[in-house]
Amino acid sequence: EYGWHYGFGLAGIGMLAGLLFFWSGIRNNVFGDRGKAPSEAVLAKPLIGVPQRIMVPILAFLFVPVIALLLSSYKPISPEGGFFDDQNIVNIIFKLIGITVLGYLGYIIFKATPDERKKLIMAVLITLFMTVFWGFHELSGSVITLFADRNVNLEWIDAAQSNAINPVFIILLSIPISLLFTWMSKRNLNPRTPYKFGLGLAFAGISFYILALSGGSADENGMVPFSYLMIMYFFLSVGELFMSPVGLSKITDLSPKRIVAFMMGVWFLSSAFAFQIVGFIGKQLAIESDNPDVKGFETLEVYTGGFELIAQYALAAAIIVLVTAPLMKRLMGNVH
Repeated sequence: EYGWHYGFGLAGIGMLAGLLFFWSGIRNNVFGDRGKAPSEAVLAKPLIGVPQRIMVPILAFLFVPVIALLLSSYKPISPEGGFFDDQNIVNIIFKLIGITVLGYLGYIIFKATPDERKKLIMAVLITLFMTVFWGFHELSGSVITLFADRNVNLEWIDAAQSNAINPVFIILLSIPISLLFTWMSKRNLNPRTPYKFGLGLAFAGISFYILALSGGSADENGMVPFSYLMIMYFFLSVGELFMSPVGLSKITDLSPKRIVAFMMGVWFLSSAFAFQIVGFIGKQLAIESDNPDVKGFETLEVYTGGFELIAQYALAAAIIVLVTAPLMKRLMGNVH
């Protein structure tokens, strides 16, 4: 209605308010020693001749314009073809970072003690499964939004606003689901992390099957009821709550203290790599047409067929996780 700058500006204000609130907790010692450096000596250790306490934030700020410049020049290196076909400097740097991180991670696992090695392998596995989930989940910002625009009777919102359905469900469901896990823990019924991940992927598969089935309720214009989109986001949000916060906490529990920060970086990097999956699926479901307003039955079959295939992959991943869950439980050791 007013422009994207107002939306992003409002998000920035919210982030700043959260940062100030968190900072006040640090100043009032609400968190105790949690998150602090192991010792003052670590902070004073020089990095390029400057104490890390000073150099780290300086480097962080200096990289902001560098990254902005890279993103502003997001163009294929060689559109005509060849090794760099459809590649750009951002993608190449991104892949090099991924290879470097994987190599270093392999080195850490090799040098770890047997118990640490098992837990680190488990941390890598849940990161991999989370990447698969995000790869399907983040289609909400591309393919699912286009589907909503072209094939859903949105009634009281537009396609872009349909992206708010998932966060609304997250806000509404996060406390009930956390209370459910707490209630189950008190009765020794709370499933271990692998089972929650398997269920989360299963919920993702169900959500996409719902969209695949929506084609059977299309009207004469190839438009499906809005309720299909709502129910789909409900199941996808439940799957997210079964996986994302659980996996985030398990990364810290499974990682040796000396590399917790590094493993947290690997965890968040996985969500970035998930967009490689998003990009691939988006290309497969792209509508080839000179008319940007094409919709109805011309696009319905493409989307519902693609959603059915995604559902099958998600459910297959869920089955793999659930079948191998006993083995993964052993890898976790005493971590619940």
